[in-house]
Amino acid sequence: RQGGRMVLHHVVGGDFDASLRVFTPITAAAARIYSTEEAVATIDWLLRVALDKKRPVYLEIPVDLQNAELPVPGPLSYQPPCSDETSLAMALEEVTLAVNNSKKVGVLVGVFVDREGLQEVVEELLLKSNLPFATTFDQKAGYLEHLPNCVGFYQGAISCKAVLDATEHADLLLTLGMPQTEFACFAQLREAAA
Repeated sequence: RQGGRMVLHHVVGGDFDASLRVFTPITAAAARIYSTEEAVATIDWLLRVALDKKRPVYLEIPVDLQNAELPVPGPLSYQPPCSDETSLAMALEEVTLAVNNSKKVGVLVGVFVDREGLQEVVEELLLKSNLPFATTFDQKAGYLEHLPNCVGFYQGAISCKAVLDATEHADLLLTLGMPQTEFACFAQLREAAA
């Protein structure tokens, strides 16, 4: 106690919800367990959100509940989200039309290809299409660089000419597994700043 008030770690000015408010905008979900009765459901919910969104979650467990014994309900009941077949077919048709109507098509492969386990699918697409492609530096795992249509890795204005030709100078740039961040989108940032 300090000045008649309880002093707690991670509590700002007596505000018990400060940490939850801090983590809510930067995680896929944030929650606190208030009782053992809701613990399993809350933890399972956060795990499902993390798996669906592929983003971190935040869980706050009060000290007095951290050693509580809970019944183990069994494995997590989880079904990954699936694509809507109609929407997927429409998107494929639009992309095919755009590729067929473009004079110069390039591909930029990002880190989410690995995260989603799509390496084989992307490699097959790149081989069959024979489109020139580059990888981003955060995706530079090397498993695609043996392909004959790989022009290098993209790093904005300091990229080699072949990479710039295939990416920034393409009529159509297909981005596969690209996070929309300043690390991956140098060209768009330069255009926005101009």
